[in-house]
Amino acid sequence: YPEEYWGLDPLFRTPVKLYIKHVLEMPESPAAGVFLFKNHPIVKVDIQGTVVSIIEKTKFTSYGVDDSTGVINCCCWNNADDITDLDTSDPLSNILRDSLRDIPGISNVKLGDTLNVKGKLKVFRDRREISSSDSQCYKVLSFDEEITRMLELPLLYKDVYHVPFRLPERVKEDWEQMQLEGETGVKSNQTLAKEISVAVKCHISQGPVKYLHIDDIHNIGAIKQILEMVETSADETSHTNNLVEKAISLLEEEGLLFKMGGQRATSMQ
Repeated sequence: YPEEYWGLDPLFRTPVKLYIKHVLEMPESPAAGVFLFKNHPIVKVDIQGTVVSIIEKTKFTSYGVDDSTGVINCCCWNNADDITDLDTSDPLSNILRDSLRDIPGISNVKLGDTLNVKGKLKVFRDRREISSSDSQCYKVLSFDEEITRMLELPLLYKDVYHVPFRLPERVKEDWEQMQLEGETGVKSNQTLAKEISVAVKCHISQGPVKYLHIDDIHNIGAIKQILEMVETSADETSHTNNLVEKAISLLEEEGLLFKMGGQRATSMQ
């Protein structure tokens, strides 16, 4: 499905718990910084494993993490850098700065410790690594937590990751209709009804409108232009009325107006 619908997949932008093997092997999508597991777009990952290497720098610490399926480098940036980058003149930044200071950073990590890292998956010098902050890296001190993760991952793969994401039926229909319109150059009734509903919303927002008769809707300038696009035919009046009815139904679903019976609608604004 197209990139503009990736946000409908709950795994998009969510730290996804994965085996390191799959983090390293996932194919890259055409969009920068996005990887694909099956048809799920992945930006952030959540891994856990044993620390096998440590490289300390001034602004970050690099950990090599091994979960027995693979080894990946995790770059954990110091929280102090996040604090100093904040605007001191902004009250909200001051609140955020205090909150960041309260977050305990990772410390005293040794080779052989179990580390959990959440962060963005990146490619650096042709190698994949996880970019994180030291507030998103923590030592796993409980065997219960390690065992829980070992039991949780197979279920996540079975029940979530291996289940293809499918667009909601309504969204899928709209997308297919857009593709068809792009090929034929002819707008569908659904598209025309949506355009009419937008025009009605604009009309309502311009002034205190309490009641609208269906004839009033037909006479709105923007809607007149839309209805002129409808092909002339013997049942043109019936067709345009159906389009306006569809538009009113769409606005009812949004809670912007409701029908009072007959050919009159009441604005909820």
